[in-house]
Amino acid sequence: MPRKLTLLCLIGCSFLVFSCHKSNDAGGSSAQLVGNYKLLYLSLQSQSVNQVSGGGQTQKTVTNTSYTTVQNTGTISFTKDSIASKGVGYTANWTSIGYVYQNGSLIDSVSIPFSITIPPTNSATKYDVIGSDSLYFHGGYLTAGIGGGSTIAPPSGGRYSFKGDTLFLISKVLQTTPPQSSGGITVTASASGVATIAMLKQ
Repeated sequence: MPRKLTLLCLIGCSFLVFSCHKSNDAGGSSAQLVGNYKLLYLSLQSQSVNQVSGGGQTQKTVTNTSYTTVQNTGTISFTKDSIASKGVGYTANWTSIGYVYQNGSLIDSVSIPFSITIPPTNSATKYDVIGSDSLYFHGGYLTAGIGGGSTIAPPSGGRYSFKGDTLFLISKVLQTTPPQSSGGITVTASASGVATIAMLKQ
């Protein structure tokens, strides 16, 4: 398999949509959450594993990504059962580092810079409080870019906590895509990490 082409394909596959699943815990109270918040930042630390197998050869790339957004704008409003974000936008700049293994041996590494800018966006969704410290969003994350790059995202959620007037929503994320085969080549991909949204209560 041509090394450069395979490497680019593996790096390109490393950005997956993360989602969390609803807990079976009993419902909780949303009273503590109700109010208006200013977006402080979003952060992501993740690792993806992408593998291509065929012709008796296996090539795998492990990619590490870490960023915290800057130029954050917008507000998020919690009612007792819904969230509405207004003018939420941000910029993120980071370098992902990929380690390439062939048949189990490290053969190469690559650093690729990335930059994204999410323009101010409005969105809304319903949510449930699960137990004493978890949220479940019916329509996905409350901000664009984290849950698939748009305001319409799969159901998702995470644990929340307060530090003073700052609300933190932390999601441990994990996704594995089904193997895809074509022409004797099989591609598999998985990703895991932690996504954090920080908001300041107004």
